[in-house]
Amino acid sequence: MTIMHLCFGYDEIKATRLVALANGDIDMQQTSTWYNNRENGPFQNFLEKSWETSPTMSVLTLIHFGMIFVCLLGLALDGRTLMGEPVWIKPLKFAISGGIYCATITWLMTYVTRAKWLGKIIMWGNGFLIFGEVAIITIQAARGLRSHYNVSNPLDGALWGAMGTMIGIMWALNLMLIFLLLFQPFKDAAFKSALVLGVIIAFLGGLTGFYMTGQLTAEQTALQEQGEPLEFAGAHSFGGEDGGAGLPFVGWSTTHGDMRPVHFVGLHGLQMLPLFGLFINRRFAEFTAGRRSFLVLVGAAAYLGVMYALFQQALNGLPITSFDPVTMTILIFVTLAYGTMWNLTVRGGRKQGLNAA
Repeated sequence: MTIMHLCFGYDEIKATRLVALANGDIDMQQTSTWYNNRENGPFQNFLEKSWETSPTMSVLTLIHFGMIFVCLLGLALDGRTLMGEPVWIKPLKFAISGGIYCATITWLMTYVTRAKWLGKIIMWGNGFLIFGEVAIITIQAARGLRSHYNVSNPLDGALWGAMGTMIGIMWALNLMLIFLLLFQPFKDAAFKSALVLGVIIAFLGGLTGFYMTGQLTAEQTALQEQGEPLEFAGAHSFGGEDGGAGLPFVGWSTTHGDMRPVHFVGLHGLQMLPLFGLFINRRFAEFTAGRRSFLVLVGAAAYLGVMYALFQQALNGLPITSFDPVTMTILIFVTLAYGTMWNLTVRGGRKQGLNAA
């Protein structure tokens, strides 16, 4: 829906701005700034801007996307399976995610004008660490072995430990990124809010990873109590064991709780909130910056509400396809609260425009 909203015609937006200008709701300077921002928008000439910002990150992004074709080739030529799915599915998913992540971090750095040295540390750190993560996942897939939670021997345990360390560092870097963006000057407060909130949501989504690495399944606990060595320590499943029936491609369990959906939704808040901010600025360009910022905040709160519902769903041992009264209550409350606040804010903005006219 947000992508569709972003495709609203330029003529409609232009007309909205001209009406607001005629009514005195905005001044010529604001209008000029808006058009200049549009002509130099965040997605225009993206490849050129990315290369100018960091050739290194641009290359890392392209490497990830190149790995997609390697994984697709593996799917076509290698018939091995692991835990009920082709061995090359997991590296394929992570190559796609890693490429999008590198591209997003590079794009965010185009807005950093203060403490650029810190921005480079955050950018390069994220880029090389996510590449290391995807590389280990790909190597283990080529070996026909699980990458996550695998402590079956010293080598696999060391690789899994390295993955955990890299993710922990990335999590710390993103905490730094939140504060870095907070202290950057932005012409538009609403868009700044969208960027900062997107990183905050991604940071919180990353926290759910600790629930997966920090737990033992019933089977793992039983082995530990018997003094048996563990082949795997940790799981994304709650109320069951990893593997079994799941949704196509993503593999999210359809038989028991799974922490991966909330992890996925949270991490991709890094892209969704900025997209939402762009939609708000284009669709409600005549609103004040404060009102547009509030709409962004309302959207972020609803996004977090959905994440919380998915989180509770996993902890309660429910698959993504099932909902108990707790998760249903959360989702209904989020929907009603979001709809109410959205309508009140939008109507208030339009009423303000009519009164000014």
